[in-house]
Amino acid sequence: ADLALCHLDAPIAPDGTAPSGYPVFGAPRGLAQGIADIGWDGCSLAGNHAVDRGADGIAATLAAFDEAGLGHTGIASTEAESTPQLYEVTVDGRTVTVAHISYTYGLNGLPKPAGQPWAVNTFDADAADVSGILQDAAWARDHGADVVITSIHNGAEYVTEPTAAQLSAAEQIAASGLVDLYIGSHVHVPQPMMLLPGGTAGDGMWAALGMGNWLSDQSRSCCVLASENGYTVQASITLHADGTTTVAPQWTPTTLSRYDEHRVYVLEPGTTAGILGTSEVGERYARVADAVGQDALVLFAPLGGYATATTVVPREG
Repeated sequence: ADLALCHLDAPIAPDGTAPSGYPVFGAPRGLAQGIADIGWDGCSLAGNHAVDRGADGIAATLAAFDEAGLGHTGIASTEAESTPQLYEVTVDGRTVTVAHISYTYGLNGLPKPAGQPWAVNTFDADAADVSGILQDAAWARDHGADVVITSIHNGAEYVTEPTAAQLSAAEQIAASGLVDLYIGSHVHVPQPMMLLPGGTAGDGMWAALGMGNWLSDQSRSCCVLASENGYTVQASITLHADGTTTVAPQWTPTTLSRYDEHRVYVLEPGTTAGILGTSEVGERYARVADAVGQDALVLFAPLGGYATATTVVPREG
C-alpha cells in the first residue's frame, strides 16, 4: 500500500508497568514497532480505551509510535499534537498530502487527563454532533490536505446493523464535502460499506461503517461468531485538477484463527486458511460478505503500490 493506516484499540503500558488485558488495557511497548515492521504507516488512536492508563499511557503510546516512525492521530500529550496527522505520498513526481482524523464516542466513563481537553478527540455520538470532526477536516484542508480520511470509533458493540446515530454521523460527514473516506471501528464485527450522498465532488463518499476485528483476542468463545472476522479497505484515490477526488474502494475479508498462533488470514472461498478448512473459510466469508453488502467490490489480493515515497509529516511545535 502507498499509505497503510490502522486503528489501535489499546494504549501502550507506561515504562515500569506490566502489560494488561481487558478491562483496563496496556499493550507491550514493542507492539508499536511491530505495527511498523509489517508495513503500517500510522494509526488512529482515539478509542474508548485511550485513557485506560491515564496521561502516562497516552505519553507512552505516542513515544512508542514516534520511536517506530509511525504517524498517529486522535490522542495528544500537548495541544499542538492534537491536530490531524498529515502524510505526504509521492507518486510520479507529484506529492499528495493526506490528512488522517480520529475521534471516539467516549472513554468508558473515565475522565480525560486534568486540564487537557485535547488529550483525546471525543464527540457526542448519541447526538451525532460531528462539529469537531468537521472543524478538523476544515483545518486539514486549510493546511494543504488533498485527501482527508476520518477514523470514527462508535456504534453498538457486536451489532452488524449500524445505529441511527452512527449512520447520521457518517451522513453528516459525507454531506460536508470535506472528507474523502470514512473508516469505522469499535463494534468488533463487520458492518456495511456504503456510498453515502455528498463527498468532495458531490458524487458520494464511501463509508466503511465498521471493519470488525483484525488482530484481536476475541472469538466465538468470548463474544459472538462475527468477532472472529473483519475486513480491510483498499482504496484507489484519484486526485483531479479541480481538487476533487474519485475514491474507488474494495474490501478484503479477513479472519483471526485464534488457535493457530493468532494468525490473520484472508477469507477466500474455496481455499484453506491455516487450520481452517474450506468449509469453515466459506462460512466465515459468507458472514463478512452479508454484513458488508454489495455496494463495493471484494478483493482477495493486494492492489500493488505506486508511491516512490511516503512520509509522516512532523507536527508544528
